[in-house]
Amino acid sequence: MFGKSQFCSRSTYFKTMRPTGNQAFNEYKDDKLTQLVNEKEEFKAVLERLRQAKHRIELDDFIKEATARPKLTE
Repeated sequence: MFGKSQFCSRSTYFKTMRPTGNQAFNEYKDDKLTQLVNEKEEFKAVLERLRQAKHRIELDDFIKEATARPKLTE
């Protein structure tokens, strides 16, 4: 969305993961990255539930329309 790839480059990834020498910052960074990963997973789960709800509504609407149609006689 914002860049060429949804993933950061390998060198950028390793730069963000290596310790800076500042213990307090490293702990903060680790906590924040863990929090972001957790929030991403929660968001993915919400999106999946929304997709399922949308599909369920579409199926319910289809069934209502199908049962409301007059049946063909042979």
